[in-house]
Amino acid sequence: MTRSAKSIIACVGLTLALVAPAREARADPFVYTTPAEPDYLRMSLQELGIFGLGLLQYQSTKSNEQDWDVRVDWPGVRSKLLWEASSFDDNKFDTNWLTHPAAGFLYYSTARGNRLGILPSFAVATLMSAAWEELGEIKEQVAINDMVVTPVSSVPLGEGALQLGAFLHRGRQTPLVVAFGWLLAPWKSAHDAIDGLTPQGAYVVDELGLPADVWHEFKVGGSVGTTAQQRGTRGYDGRGFFQTELVTVPGYRREGKRSTVFSDGEVTSLRFRIGGSEDRLVDLLLAANALPVGWFWQDIHADASGNLRGSETLAGLHMAAEYTLHDYDRDGRRAGDRLALVALGGTIEETAHFRGLRVSARLDILGDFAGVDAYALPEYEQARADQGLTSVLRKEHYYHAFGGTVRPRLEAAYGAFDAGVEARFDSFRSIEHVDVNGLLDDEVPAADRRTAGRAWLGAKPWKYLRVFVAGERNQRAGTIANVHASRREAGVHLGMELVF
Repeated sequence: MTRSAKSIIACVGLTLALVAPAREARADPFVYTTPAEPDYLRMSLQELGIFGLGLLQYQSTKSNEQDWDVRVDWPGVRSKLLWEASSFDDNKFDTNWLTHPAAGFLYYSTARGNRLGILPSFAVATLMSAAWEELGEIKEQVAINDMVVTPVSSVPLGEGALQLGAFLHRGRQTPLVVAFGWLLAPWKSAHDAIDGLTPQGAYVVDELGLPADVWHEFKVGGSVGTTAQQRGTRGYDGRGFFQTELVTVPGYRREGKRSTVFSDGEVTSLRFRIGGSEDRLVDLLLAANALPVGWFWQDIHADASGNLRGSETLAGLHMAAEYTLHDYDRDGRRAGDRLALVALGGTIEETAHFRGLRVSARLDILGDFAGVDAYALPEYEQARADQGLTSVLRKEHYYHAFGGTVRPRLEAAYGAFDAGVEARFDSFRSIEHVDVNGLLDDEVPAADRRTAGRAWLGAKPWKYLRVFVAGERNQRAGTIANVHASRREAGVHLGMELVF
């Protein structure tokens, strides 16, 4: 099959995935020993309960009064319904990029945990977000940024946690596995218990009791290293991290021949990383990614020596949510750089197997809606004070942006050894003329870029233990009007992790 033919089939497969049922058995998160149906009534009552609790908290917080600029009468309500009273708000960064994704997670997980599908659950999260903006915050303008962030973040966050919890439900039910299953998928776990449902166990489990019938890779570990920044600043770092990758598409990285669409969130990942240097936080990452629908093709067989030969292709719709903080200026020139985004785009991964060697190439191309700390803001304020700055940029030092992300990755593994290289390119541009305080005649545009590259070598001295050395190079740049600022850094890390 030619690459062009594969591409055509991938496009058709993605379209069919939206409307066609699965054609073969897979690790569905809602397969039980007895049949079970979605519970729409319970879901509705729980969503109303979440809304009510949020409203109670909102009304009891006096700090919200500063945003009350819409009258509670028919003209005011009408202006909100018609989106005449709408704008990008100037709330604190963490309010917009931590609490609203958390709300989206609750809305989505409640629906999904009542056994609704991905699309209905996303619709519920969107409806609840709109209800909150129109009714919950009835005295405020509709925040366009919240209407995007809350529902879009709900899928990668909610689906990532649900799939991982359901994966653990299918394993050997040890106390630790049960506890993590409840932690990651609390609504599903509670509803299964209330309804007397038992998840269908995996056909085979590994020595740790985890399902061995689908591909998974969990990592927890740490590293130490040094980072040198432009203009002479150097620091010593320590990092801790945890990440999960789960692919429940049948046959992934195994022997077989098939072409199939998937549409139940079979590809998910969660990442957490924290880094410190000299008693200060210098790096933080919270990220969730999901391919809710996609297409998988493979033609792999085992040779006489038992080694896999052949190739496989995975392509899908990609949804992501991410929150990062990184200190590019350890000399105190500015505070740690915050950047958060929700994204929608596509992913394609090609993997080749040959005589024990596995080579995998992956490309993510995403369109972003983001909250971006303006990297050039200190230089701009020094030159022009706050002239032409939007309300959120002037008050909170970040702006609402649209942009794009490109993430290529290439890795190879042979026996106990692996090596790879990955890069990331982010570009953002401010969204103008929708300020919460009305139009600004002299509003200035802002733009930011972030690039990162990483290469690594790794080895497994034991089945569950991996050691690695990695080199990194990062750059951050920003522009406001014609004022520009940038900084580069490079680092080397030695690390150790448990892989299971």
